[in-house]
Amino acid sequence: MLNFDSLTNQPLVEFNISTKEEAIQFEKHLHAIFDNNIDCPGKILFGLENIFEVCHKFKEEYGSRVFTAILDLAISQTNCACELDDCVKAWNNYFSNTNEYGNTPQSSVLGSEKFFEGKFYYQRHLNSFVFKYRAHWDKIMGLYFLVWKYDLYQDFKRARSRKKMFLKQFEGHQMIDQKIIDYVKNDLTLFDDSFRTHEAHSTGKLRKFAFTNGLEDSKNLLDHLVNEIYGNYVRLAPTIFQCIEYLLCFPEVAERLKNNGKIT
Repeated sequence: MLNFDSLTNQPLVEFNISTKEEAIQFEKHLHAIFDNNIDCPGKILFGLENIFEVCHKFKEEYGSRVFTAILDLAISQTNCACELDDCVKAWNNYFSNTNEYGNTPQSSVLGSEKFFEGKFYYQRHLNSFVFKYRAHWDKIMGLYFLVWKYDLYQDFKRARSRKKMFLKQFEGHQMIDQKIIDYVKNDLTLFDDSFRTHEAHSTGKLRKFAFTNGLEDSKNLLDHLVNEIYGNYVRLAPTIFQCIEYLLCFPEVAERLKNNGKIT
């Protein structure tokens, strides 16, 4: 039962990152979670210290919104890696060749309480990863609108299909690498069609992979998510987040152009 007794004598203080030192510490703690708990690729050095300093050079409404968006991405990135790592750990703990169930034929998930437990936790972490990873991409696409098409940001947030709006606005954009567009059109669309749409709007496919299909199908699904969908993303991530590098240099570029009489 949840116990709130420990909160009775503690002031409930709202926390906001208000200095670059706090931004450094926040990212340090995120990386510690990754280093100490996650055996999965995907740790990204966002550089929250520099982002915090640069965002304070913009007008407060815009700068704080961009910083919050990137901070949210840093948290979301760690969450995605953590959930996928939990999927792998659940599989290894219950179904790898080194333990009891990996080498035991099972005609039904009802044949063993522990076997059922393994299937349940495997499906639970898969489901969490699917929703977290898809939400992560909405955050990425939102950042692109904040950086390059700020006047359309609210329209993007209200869009019925954010992915379609992203592709409409950024396909062929001179600052967007074609590999990013290809990933959204191919890998992310396949991810939506295969998993996210079914989990969000139907009875779901992950239940079938976890509880109905055999271990080989379950293993192949995890291999597909780790090595193809997520693996391709990790390899592409440095290119995806180049938009942050653009953001970091923009205030200096704008100031130089202004001093040279190029902009008002």
